[in-house]
Amino acid sequence: MLHANAALTPRQRLRLAKLVVEEDWPKVRAAEFFGVAWKTADRWAERYRLLGKAGMVDRSSRPHTSPGKTDAARTKRIVSLRLRKRWGAVRLAAETGVAPSTAGAVLRRCGLSRLSRLERRERQVVRYEHAAPGDLLHADVKKLGNIPAGGGWRFLGRERGNVNRHLDGGRARSRHHDPLIGHGFIHVILDDHSRLAYAEIHDDELGITATAVLRRAVAWFADRGVITRRVLTDNGGCYRSRHWATACAELGITPKRTRPYRPQTNGKVERFNRTMTSEWAFVEMFTSEADRRAAFPAWLHAYNHHRPHTGIGGHPPISRLTNLPGQYINVAPDQSTQELLNWVHGALCDAPRRRVPAVEVISRWPASRPDRLNKAETDLLATLLERQGVGIEPDVRYGGTPPAPHGDIVLFTLPNATAGGLPAELSPDYGCALVLLQLAAAVAAADGSVADTEITAMLDHLSRGLSLNVTEHARLHAHLELVMRRPPTPAALRKRTAALDDTQRQQAADLLLAVAAADGMISPAETNQISRLFTILGFEATDAYAQIHAAATARRVPDPMSAARTAGPVALDFALPARPDSSAAPRGRHAAPDALDAVAAVTLDPEVLARTRRDSEHVAALLADIFLDTVDEPESTTTLTPAATPTIHANGTGVANVLAGLDAPHSHLLHALTEQAVWDRATFLRLCSSQRLLPDGAIDTLNEAAVEATGEPVCEGHDPIEINSFALEEMLR
Repeated sequence: MLHANAALTPRQRLRLAKLVVEEDWPKVRAAEFFGVAWKTADRWAERYRLLGKAGMVDRSSRPHTSPGKTDAARTKRIVSLRLRKRWGAVRLAAETGVAPSTAGAVLRRCGLSRLSRLERRERQVVRYEHAAPGDLLHADVKKLGNIPAGGGWRFLGRERGNVNRHLDGGRARSRHHDPLIGHGFIHVILDDHSRLAYAEIHDDELGITATAVLRRAVAWFADRGVITRRVLTDNGGCYRSRHWATACAELGITPKRTRPYRPQTNGKVERFNRTMTSEWAFVEMFTSEADRRAAFPAWLHAYNHHRPHTGIGGHPPISRLTNLPGQYINVAPDQSTQELLNWVHGALCDAPRRRVPAVEVISRWPASRPDRLNKAETDLLATLLERQGVGIEPDVRYGGTPPAPHGDIVLFTLPNATAGGLPAELSPDYGCALVLLQLAAAVAAADGSVADTEITAMLDHLSRGLSLNVTEHARLHAHLELVMRRPPTPAALRKRTAALDDTQRQQAADLLLAVAAADGMISPAETNQISRLFTILGFEATDAYAQIHAAATARRVPDPMSAARTAGPVALDFALPARPDSSAAPRGRHAAPDALDAVAAVTLDPEVLARTRRDSEHVAALLADIFLDTVDEPESTTTLTPAATPTIHANGTGVANVLAGLDAPHSHLLHALTEQAVWDRATFLRLCSSQRLLPDGAIDTLNEAAVEATGEPVCEGHDPIEINSFALEEMLR
């Protein structure tokens, strides 16, 4: 089995076996090369002869035969008695004539060692969720023991906790003469649709207390636009009291109770109680009950407004409501808030969007720190602006980060927004559109400039492929303003693309090619960026080059051709094409010139002609060497000067090491590429000529071997040619 210091992995075993079996290496030499014993090399070579590549993995250590194993008939009898009579191992051993340990081993092997597994019944879990906030509220009471002064036993241990309890207990004693420090009762009201929670801590769970909490909770939900229709509780005494029934009748609420001993029906509030105890009550050491209760409002706010809830797609509960909390945004804003709103409207100045320095907004907002906004403050700012019909990017409510003082933010007008209402919540397609937009922006900005045609192609592609409403389109345009100035890093893109499915990944690949070809040409920088992003998306890097070539070829405009007919009598339905308008722009690279241009003198550049002639002679010499039928090799027609020819490192015999998957010339070429990280096209051409290789074919061969070995190409770009250091080092190991 493999361990941390294993000399041979399955891949290394395959290389060793191929050297011995296919390349006739001596076993001793191969073993010395890989640092193992010759018997190890012989074993893996023999397995390769018999099983091929499949034999390079570890075999099971289980023996082929187990003579001492309990026979099938006796095993069947043990299992049958266990299922019918529920006997244990000792009774089964006495009945079947085996040792108790043998009977226990049979039960464990068959998964019958516990009686609970025999009595488990398959049942379908029924989950439900009401369609709108307020359709159903869940109510429950959570009882927690108070914390004595100095801390409780959970963090200090039983001994010290009991000491603090006795010191803080006073005169009240239980029937066991233990000091009584009391309990806290958290009355919880939770909305079924949004999971928004309202809670209060009291010293009892009487019906009059629970009724008062219900009245305040209904008013609290009403401030947020939630009209309560039903409330579901368990069968506790406070919920069966006349106070509760009277309050429900006065509020117009239908009271409902769960079946006895069936807490699953009220499972949402039960799960909230567990979350509350693990994330607030017992998450840290409190030195008194007053300290713990003082920390409760802050935790409840974080739960409602910031904590992602897995039951509603990872969004906070407040995101499912249609109105904003009344205690956070007043109907009549104060002077500082009004000054901020006036500045925002002045900055937009009837424009659909405007990019402004973040420090301009931070300085006008009453933040806890003068130089930055935290997440809660940014959430409140975005909510305030949204009520005024103005959006902000980045928006922390939709996965953005709080604005940095040295960065920018984009303010934009929200379509179909009214003062006091909110636009429709964002659809799932918007999250996919954000990721695709960031990928496309990385390609568009790869060559240092972004053309308008690239932006248009980007937005058109997203509009056709995804169902986005007008609000999402406005937010997407604003996000594009930020991404164009600061494209995301490859690490950030790798993290965001992890959530894309296969269809969305293919859509992203098509978008990258469309954006790169939108301006009429695909630059080498864009080619390199697309190949990297293809790897991030899970595609082969070699596929990127093929698709880039296909996209570039598809965009070429064919040469204009005149209509033609065969010789013979003129057909009556044959019409000659109209003469093209000389004022119109020519179509394609070979558009017909105007009459004045046709008579203009043509000037040839002698230097270009000479260079073209030299290149043609050089290619002819290479082809002559390749297709020569004689045995004697002619002398090379290209002479490499010492300054222009890179040094090829060799082993002790003067011949470069031959790498797996490559022949000798390509191995020499790969060793030579270690000289520098970037090669210009002319130098690389001379280097290939010294090994009698064609440059494009050599690049393809090296990249195919690199992708097979490391998953990445080793040569990237056309001119200059960049060397992937990671792939090169992995191939030379």
